[in-house]
Amino acid sequence: MTKFVFINQSIRELQRNSKTSFQRYTEQLLTVDAVEKIIRNLYDDKKEAKEGLAGYLVEKLQHEAEQIIKVNSDKLTPSIEAFLGSYQEALLKLPNLDISIEIPFDAKGAFIGGLTGLTSIGALSA
Repeated sequence: MTKFVFINQSIRELQRNSKTSFQRYTEQLLTVDAVEKIIRNLYDDKKEAKEGLAGYLVEKLQHEAEQIIKVNSDKLTPSIEAFLGSYQEALLKLPNLDISIEIPFDAKGAFIGGLTGLTSIGALSA
């Protein structure tokens, strides 16, 4: 298996993992019992709960999505860096070519596309 194929498979697997993890978290957070518990623990009266609950839930969803993305990005980063490093090595082996290319990679960006709508969907379902 080539590095490229391995990385593509890893990205797809980590995207699925991210979506599944976020879905599981959302399903736990947005149950009637869980929301009632949040209201009882955080708010003193009904008006305060009405005004603050949606924002609180959105914040929890966004935080969880960020944590999931960070964990999965950290898993992917070494493979991406090794893959991009192989291009650097290949360039250095070319005759009469004295250049160096740094290719920065933000593994977090690899997951953003797959997760863009998750926090919005979670917020809308609240």
